[in-house]
Amino acid sequence: MVKGEHYIYFERECDANCNKNSIKSLDFTVNRFFMKLFRTGNIEVVKNCQVYFEFSLPSVIWAERVKKFEAKYVTCDRTFIRYGHCMDY
Repeated sequence: MVKGEHYIYFERECDANCNKNSIKSLDFTVNRFFMKLFRTGNIEVVKNCQVYFEFSLPSVIWAERVKKFEAKYVTCDRTFIRYGHCMDY
């Protein structure tokens, strides 16, 4: 593969499969689950519980993983990416 082709593929797949609406939908689902779990309709209570239990929403996790991927991509020798040597999680 040509240099940068993996990154372009990643961006294309990210846009197609993980758009912001999908991630917000996951956040909404998680928040609703917490509302039912703690029997409240107050989103502030839910957010406080998430902070207390150190629970990250899917949008936060996704952003961290994208940032981690981009950092590894920049520092990694691109010939090894196709073999997965630089993408240890």
